Amino acid sequence: MREAKRRESYAPVAACLAVLSGCLLLVLLGAPMRMIIINLAALGIALAAMMCARAVPSSLVRRAAPGLLLGAAALVPLTAWIGASTQGISRWMVIGGITLQPTMMVCPALVLAIARRRSWIEAGAVMIAAAGTALQPDPAAAAMLIAGLLALLSVGRPDKPTGLAASTCAVAFASGFFRSIPLPPVPFVEGALAGSWADGWLTTAVAVLTLVLLFAPALFAGAALGVARAFVALWASAILASVAGAFPTPILGFGGSAVLGYLLSVGVMIASSRASALAGSTEAPAGSARSDYLRFVWS
Repeated sequence: MREAKRRESYAPVAACLAVLSGCLLLVLLGAPMRMIIINLAALGIALAAMMCARAVPSSLVRRAAPGLLLGAAALVPLTAWIGASTQGISRWMVIGGITLQPTMMVCPALVLAIARRRSWIEAGAVMIAAAGTALQPDPAAAAMLIAGLLALLSVGRPDKPTGLAASTCAVAFASGFFRSIPLPPVPFVEGALAGSWADGWLTTAVAVLTLVLLFAPALFAGAALGVARAFVALWASAILASVAGAFPTPILGFGGSAVLGYLLSVGVMIASSRASALAGSTEAPAGSARSDYLRFVWS
């Protein structure tokens, strides 16, 4: 158990190093200092939230988890209705002069939540978020949801909630793909990976290091195979989407929302590992009653 906890502590360390490596890449690419400061501030906020979460009683988390999940998922369609719009596309909310992208913040955590506990509440949250990606439209976010759910379904026996959620995400992706209008790429936000390859061997090496560190938490968190696969698949999908089109490059490019969403997904993965260990299971059973999603800090 002590060895497992020690190894688990490497997961958030790797996540922090990934963000720091991404900031270094931005420096080498000549990004404005404001972008680097915002990414670092998002990292600091995420770490502070992890520390604060230690004081939350498990019983309170279990009672509040369903409402928190559904509320977080509702941010996605809410953004489509009241968010900032560009050429008919509404993927961002502006709060106090700060632009946030809720899909990048909440969608990864929602996928890992259903990976931990395959119930209709978690599936409903994913379907609400999927509907929001169709309304925005944001096919890249819908692709993240699909990739994570398909990776989850590849392990163990398929279940109805996850299957229906995956089908809903597929419809949302198709709708968003055909309705989405290509937007002009924003420097250092979209195309950061391709830009690193074109800039020279040093930026290419830092980009490769960042990618390795980005996926490394899946090796250390000690989560069940389905959860780890879902984590890798959803973030790999986001990276591939940024190469295929004008979509944000998470961690390697500018985007505080991606940093927050990434650290949150690492935390949910760690929480899943701990809950499975407490239940005496290496693979979380379908319909497990444990909803310990916010207890995602390391000891």
